[in-house]
Amino acid sequence: MKPHRLRLAALGPYAGEVEIDFDPLVAEGLFLIYGTTGAGKTFLLDALTFALYGEVAGARGNHTLKSDHADLSVSPWVELEFTSQGSRWKVHRTPQHVRARIRGEGTTNQSATGSLWKLAGGEWQVVTEKSSEVTSQVVEMLGLTAAQFQQVVLLPQGKFEQVLRAGSNDREALLRSLFDTELYERASKWLDDQSRLRRGAVTQGQVELEHLQAQAADRWASLQQQTETVDTPSDGGGDPSGSSEEEPRRFPSDQDEFDELVVTLASHLPEHIQGVVGIVPMYTTSIGWDPAKGPGGPSFTFRGQPVPHAKLGDSPSFEEMKRLGESLPNGYPATPGYFATMNDPETRATAALPIERARCPVLLISGVDDQMWPSAWGSDLIVNRLRAQGYAHPFQHLCLQDTGHITPLPNTVTSFCPALLHSLLGIFLACGGTPAGTARESRRTWDALCTHYRTVFGH
Repeated sequence: MKPHRLRLAALGPYAGEVEIDFDPLVAEGLFLIYGTTGAGKTFLLDALTFALYGEVAGARGNHTLKSDHADLSVSPWVELEFTSQGSRWKVHRTPQHVRARIRGEGTTNQSATGSLWKLAGGEWQVVTEKSSEVTSQVVEMLGLTAAQFQQVVLLPQGKFEQVLRAGSNDREALLRSLFDTELYERASKWLDDQSRLRRGAVTQGQVELEHLQAQAADRWASLQQQTETVDTPSDGGGDPSGSSEEEPRRFPSDQDEFDELVVTLASHLPEHIQGVVGIVPMYTTSIGWDPAKGPGGPSFTFRGQPVPHAKLGDSPSFEEMKRLGESLPNGYPATPGYFATMNDPETRATAALPIERARCPVLLISGVDDQMWPSAWGSDLIVNRLRAQGYAHPFQHLCLQDTGHITPLPNTVTSFCPALLHSLLGIFLACGGTPAGTARESRRTWDALCTHYRTVFGH
């Protein structure tokens, strides 16, 4: 708001008409109103405030604004021209006052009036002639109430300390009106809400992590116990597979082959298996591992007889695989060697897992980018075999995109994708996939598992 001209008459100490032209004063940048005590310096500011808002601050009341030096027949008034929001305005007000009766003798009370004008096309046009509407228009234009205007623009005598000592709530309301802080308030509230949500998510994640760590510890203890059981000869003397006590016991070469064991059990003991979940399965039974002699022989025996298994083929030596696994950034990719082995007609004829013997629902989960072995290709072969044999139970192959050997389950550590140190071979084997793909496909695998178990158990 920029004031241009203030005119008043019969107000305060001014009995006659007074006009102040602010334009030449404002052009100087800074000006001073001075005079002796009681000369009416502060009243000029009161008159400007009254013109805008129809009220004044301090002990002066609106009904005491008329000058005691003016005749009863003279009506007090004030008029202010100012610029706001790119337009020129004029406001005219008269305060409540006592005047002489027009007819007869005595006096009467005159109510306050107000009008607002706007300069358009070189002419003043009436906007409103209602005092309350004038005040509302001014508050909207200036963005300040009368109290805020008096605190910020006009500091009455003796009130400066009060402004400095204003409470935080009053000061906040004042600054909010001055600087239009609504946007920042909404931004601050949004940040507070997001911070609260993130803290809650972190807390929940920590709880889930602790739960998963406890599960992993229990699972690891169980696997260690199983390994100790496998390594210890039974009290009956001799190996159930028919091997001598002097011959070291063979077992699957990696924990992933426990899924191969599930498929093998369903194929050989179908009456005991209610459902099969094969995670990154192979089409054939893999070769066993002798800790003393290296690879060779069966992974499993059934009723004392070895289960037919795949052969080594023309894969590099384990020393070469170990060297490559340590030198390559993502470990040694073993899939090409398995492709060569599984493409061998004799191997596919003799070592293929006879899953069609099972009598239960089958779910196979594989990764397209499996670098450990071609689980997606092997799963397709199994599905084709089941379909060709007219398998009587539900079967499904869930082939996951952008994932590898580490199957995305809810407890999978997605950053554990590039390579895996084989627990027995001591070779860094490539897994394939990406953390993003593993995380993205986690929901699909969980939904598929839930559906599969509902099919198996009927609830």
